[in-house]
Amino acid sequence: MILEKRMKVPNGKLLIVKAEIATGKIHRVFLEGDFFFYPEEKLHLFEEVLCVHPFSEAKTALEAVQKKEGIQLVGITIDAIVALMQQIDREMGA
Repeated sequence: MILEKRMKVPNGKLLIVKAEIATGKIHRVFLEGDFFFYPEEKLHLFEEVLCVHPFSEAKTALEAVQKKEGIQLVGITIDAIVALMQQIDREMGA
């Protein structure tokens, strides 16, 4: 099953978070939209963090990866990513 949440980030771009759910757990996460992510080839690091860390730790974990890897987000924020992941978490629990 795929759960998808969308958000137009205020003063920013469209952010789409898709989560592949199996046996009640998130197995893969995909970040999509019309935002910019530099360097582009490191996007998978954010997607992996969202599969591994509990939602309560997602913001801190994403910020750590962003700092360590020198990632720049243009048009979206870590807070927006976390907000959509929380919506997915609530829907999974429903």
